[in-house]
Amino acid sequence: MVELWFTKNRVCYDEEIPNLVNFKLRIMQFTKENSIRMKGKIRGSIYDMSITTVFDIKGVKVISSEVKECIFRFPAINQVLICCDGASKGNPGISGYGFVGRNNTGGYLGAVAGGLGVATNFIAEVMTLIYAGEWDTIIQYFNVCFSLDSKPVLQAFS
Repeated sequence: MVELWFTKNRVCYDEEIPNLVNFKLRIMQFTKENSIRMKGKIRGSIYDMSITTVFDIKGVKVISSEVKECIFRFPAINQVLICCDGASKGNPGISGYGFVGRNNTGGYLGAVAGGLGVATNFIAEVMTLIYAGEWDTIIQYFNVCFSLDSKPVLQAFS
């Protein structure tokens, strides 16, 4: 923005003819020289890497991902698997819940999601399990297996 402002001033006051190639080169050089000030991280995508290559930016930290193996098992015959999770943006903060029901062949039985207002992560997880249990009884699924990622909630219910 500053370079654009300076170029506009040179055109207006010094009656200089704008040169697009020089304008681009100055921006690229300025970006490269000031890349040392960058404190953010990039995700390592092709798009991010192409930008850092074009501007010749080096030393930017990359957010790395860790791949973990997940094993999914279908429930037993005549059993319903409910995969549920609750979350809160902040603790406490705006929170919500969601769950999906699947039969023993992996078929979709239903899904519900909703907001809880302001709550903690723990309350969001607990309410998810309660809502999923209420949904099961309303639909009349009585042989149910719950899958959730919160050990404290599992301990509280056990």
